[in-house]
This record gives sequence, structure tokens and C-alpha cells, in this order.
Amino acid sequence: MIDQLIKKIAKSQDTTAILCKVSEVDENTLVCVCSPVNGDADILEVRLTAQDNGIVVIPEIDSIVVVDMLSNNHGYISLYSAIKSVQFNVASNSFTIDKDGLKLSGSTADFKTELLNLYSIVNKILTELLVFKVNTAVGPSVSVFPDNIVNINRYKLELTQSETKIKTILN
Repeated sequence: MIDQLIKKIAKSQDTTAILCKVSEVDENTLVCVCSPVNGDADILEVRLTAQDNGIVVIPEIDSIVVVDMLSNNHGYISLYSAIKSVQFNVASNSFTIDKDGLKLSGSTADFKTELLNLYSIVNKILTELLVFKVNTAVGPSVSVFPDNIVNINRYKLELTQSETKIKTILN
């Protein structure tokens, strides 16, 4: 529906490209205010996306952009000099990337939270294996063999290093 409206407006009028500086961004309504570099009046409510689902590019404040005007009152950003974040939305799932990393989320779960929970569970299992003892019918209980302990400790270290990297990547 929106795609058809844009095509209709685009066919009925020539588009105008205006070089601007981004002065404000509203990430809730997905619009921004752009100030033409030639000193003309600010362009209000410049769209960051055609609709809520799809790709949303959030420009950096004070960055230079090209605003394509579909009419006297409707414009969108077509080129960016600096991007704050990019979000891909499909139904209730989203994928966002920014300077802090990557965030994946869905309608019922957040990927980062679930992955970190998995790290925690694996770490608990490895910790239990380190203190695991086998009861024998003859003699004292037997703990894990030394070479196994070395390997388990190495796995715990690798797990911790991997968890740190994932936390960095996933924001």
C-alpha cells in the first residue's frame, strides 16, 4: 500500500535532492529534521523509512545527508555520510547494528540473553565436572583424573573468552 503511494507520488512529480545537515532525529516516530546546507528553511519530518517493517537507517546528528523530496512536504533520506545504527525489522523480529555491536531480538526472546544463559549452563556443567567424584566399592572415592581437570579448566577458560567476545559483539 505504501509502496504504491510512493510510486504514485513519484510519477506525478519530479523529485528534488537537497544536501542537508541532520539537526534532530526522533527514533520513536522514525523521522528527522534536516537543515539544508544552502541556508534554506529546515525540512521537518523527513522519513527514515517507508514503513515500520523493513530497513531503518538512523543518521548521526550533524552528519550530511541527501534528502529527496517527493513533494513540497514529503521527503526521505537517500544518502548518508554517517550512520548511527541500522535496524532490520521483519514482523516481530529485529536485527540492529550500531557502534556497540549487534542486537538480535524476537517477539518472545532476546538472542543475547538466551545465548548468555547457555554460556552460564555450560559453565555450571564444567564446574560440576571438576568436583565430580566416583564412589567405588573398594577404597576411597575417585575424583576426575588430572589430565581431565586440565582439559576442563582449559574449556572453562575458552568458554569465558568466547562469552566476553559474544557480549562485545551483541551489545
